[in-house]
Amino acid sequence: MLHNPNLDNPVADESLWLRSHEISMDMHMDIEHFKGKLWHPIMEKFEKMCPGGRVEDGVCLQILEASPGPRVMKCHYPFSLLPPDMLQSAKVRFSLSYLCIKSKYHIFNIVQVHFSSGHF
Repeated sequence: MLHNPNLDNPVADESLWLRSHEISMDMHMDIEHFKGKLWHPIMEKFEKMCPGGRVEDGVCLQILEASPGPRVMKCHYPFSLLPPDMLQSAKVRFSLSYLCIKSKYHIFNIVQVHFSSGHF
């Protein structure tokens, strides 16, 4: 609805993971574990939107920089780690859940998106 109020968006079937990138995702990805190839649809979008881009420089960050504004992005950083002037230039929705960390750990172990060698 953000970019297409008529609801006839040709990419409406695209996953939310591809339409609203998580800026903290680049930090979670272990490039060596994935041999330089991340989740296939993200890599396709990265190669299309950022020709010549380097995976090491942050896939989601480069996709966000190449995306037209206004952009929707997600992160799991504490509010204190975000730029102080962010509220002046962006609309921010903040939600907090202490269960988020443990549930995210279990989901990532099931889905096998991220390499994990730790446990709770």
